[in-house]
Amino acid sequence: MDNTIGQNSTQEIKQWLLNWREEHYEAYHQFLRDFNRLSIVRPGFMMRLCQAVVSNLPEDTKVVYEYIKAEQGGNADGLEKPAFIKGHEAEVKDCLDGKTVLCVRMLSCESVSLLVGEPHERENGEAVISKEKMDTYFNEMPKEKLMAMVNATHILDGNYDRSKMPEHQGDMDYAKRLLSHLYVYAMLLMPEFLKNLRNNGPKQDDGFALCLFYFIALDNGHIQFFDKLRRLMLQLPLNPLEMQTMDGLSKEVVDQSVSKSYVTKKNWKEWLATAGLEAKATVMGVLSTIRGKTGKRGDFRTLDDLLLGDEDRKEKVKALISQFVNDEDTRTIDLGYLMYILEKLQLIGECTFTSFCKAVSAFTGQKIIHLQKAKERYNRIVANPNVLSDEYANKFVRSSSGRSRDNNQDRDILSDSWKKTRRIAAYWGPRFEEVQ
Repeated sequence: MDNTIGQNSTQEIKQWLLNWREEHYEAYHQFLRDFNRLSIVRPGFMMRLCQAVVSNLPEDTKVVYEYIKAEQGGNADGLEKPAFIKGHEAEVKDCLDGKTVLCVRMLSCESVSLLVGEPHERENGEAVISKEKMDTYFNEMPKEKLMAMVNATHILDGNYDRSKMPEHQGDMDYAKRLLSHLYVYAMLLMPEFLKNLRNNGPKQDDGFALCLFYFIALDNGHIQFFDKLRRLMLQLPLNPLEMQTMDGLSKEVVDQSVSKSYVTKKNWKEWLATAGLEAKATVMGVLSTIRGKTGKRGDFRTLDDLLLGDEDRKEKVKALISQFVNDEDTRTIDLGYLMYILEKLQLIGECTFTSFCKAVSAFTGQKIIHLQKAKERYNRIVANPNVLSDEYANKFVRSSSGRSRDNNQDRDILSDSWKKTRRIAAYWGPRFEEVQ
């Protein structure tokens, strides 16, 4: 196969890459196997991956990155403006001023500026950047997340000091300016990075750079990278601030992968079936904030999101829920009582019964069946809490009018399933009450 390619169309480059992968099937799958085994105790692949990234970064990357940070921080006096910034500052300014939108085509390695409102047919693998989208994105972002991203810029360039906060820590305007400029210039540099991977790949005996190129461009690399990032976070001795930063970055991967149409919500949900609990909870939390095509928002809140109170209280409730699920088994209908008692004691916020069961399932890792029966039991308890009382059941048995029309709806409270629910209520109710 000819491993060279010129400035061809996006479709031609995509087909070329697919053909390359077909001929190097084993090499690519070895790349995936090594990636999946990646850990802090087996750093060989990570070193190779970092080397591939660093060796293929555009030459201007470091100086552009450092100059933008200095300029936005008011420390650029005496520094020479990089040629790359000089060549692009006019189009970046127009974009950030809201006059134009910037279109970056990843595979064909082109970028074009269009006037706002100018007709444009978007290509596959093209990122469209506008001031309106960035303003909406950063204005809706919680301050903690925004600052975590600023902290990450210090971690990534090696200038982060655990004992010293960044100079502009807490300045929202500075954070938005810095991140907006870094983002636009990073997108302008990205095509050159992918082009370097594409051009340097054939020169490497094992095609590692082309494996990385294919991984990023055509194999949902966002999802796989996110999963690995979450797993590595659990192994690293991070302090709370660093953990918050890494958590913010991993959530950003999910958010941007969907927002920019690299990965669909369906892709993420399919991946959730095999994900670890920590990663699963994070993905579900991010997906719950992203609107679908219908404009309706799916409820993927985690158990932490649903529970009320401080962290200590939440941890105690989660521990009891774990014991409840292990002892009572989520395959039964008794989750109806569990949600009822959590609501009664104001330990959980407003949500649907289905959302609650999904959150419990994600937290415990156990599949819930008989969901409809569980929901019916929950509705029955809410409508008539007396069904949880042994005294009420015994009174029903003793009543001479037990078969009267008024009591027909309650006959099944003598069934074994309701006896079990009353036993659960007698045992678990006081335990959850102790948490208050």
